[in-house]
Amino acid sequence: MRDRKYKLTDDTIMSHDHILHRIYAVRDFSDVKYGDKGGYIESEDNLSHDGNCWVYDDARVIGNARVYDDASVREHAFVSCCAQVCGEADVYGKACVGGQSVVSGQARIYHNAIVIDNARVHGASRVLGNSKIADYANIHGNSRVDCYASVFGHANVHGNVMVSDCAMVRDNCDVSGTYHIGGHVELCGYTTVSGTGSLSGYDKYSNCRISGI
Repeated sequence: MRDRKYKLTDDTIMSHDHILHRIYAVRDFSDVKYGDKGGYIESEDNLSHDGNCWVYDDARVIGNARVYDDASVREHAFVSCCAQVCGEADVYGKACVGGQSVVSGQARIYHNAIVIDNARVHGASRVLGNSKIADYANIHGNSRVDCYASVFGHANVHGNVMVSDCAMVRDNCDVSGTYHIGGHVELCGYTTVSGTGSLSGYDKYSNCRISGI
C-alpha cells in the first residue's frame, strides 16, 4: 500500500443504521488535492489507499462494499453490502450498487440505475435511466441498458447491444451483436439474439434463436 491518501473526519451521517464519516484527502492524487473533502464511507475498508479511486461529493459507501483501483463513486450514488467498484468504473447520479455485484473495467452506472445481487457490469458498458441489473446477469462489451429496462436471471448481454424502454431480458438469454431490444419486448428461457437488428412492441420470445443481418 502507498502512503495513506485520506483520513476519516468527525463529520458523520447515519445511513441505513450505519455511521458514515466524510473523508478528507491528505495528499494529492489524480484530480484530488490535499485538503479536499470527499463523500462518506463507513470505514477504511470501503476505500483503498492505493490507486486513484475516490468517493466524491455526497456519495456513500457502506457495509463491506469496496471501491479500489481507479474507480470513482460520485454525486449521490450509493454502494452497499459486499459490492465492488473497481478498474476505472464510475458510479454516479443516484445510482445504487449493492449485493455482491461487481462493476469494473470502464463501466458507467448512473441516473437512477440499480445493480444488485451477483450481477456483473464490465467492459465499456453503460447502465442508466431507471434500469435494473439483478441476479447473475452479465453486462459487458459496449452494451447499454437504459430507461426502465431490466436484465436478470443468468442473462448475458454483450457486444454493442442496447436494451431500453421497458424491455426485459431474463433467464438464460444471450444477446450479442448490434441489436436494439426496446418497447415492452420480453426475452426469456434460452433465447439467443445475434447480428444486427431490433426488436420492439409487446412480443415475448421464449427459447428461440433470432439472427439479424
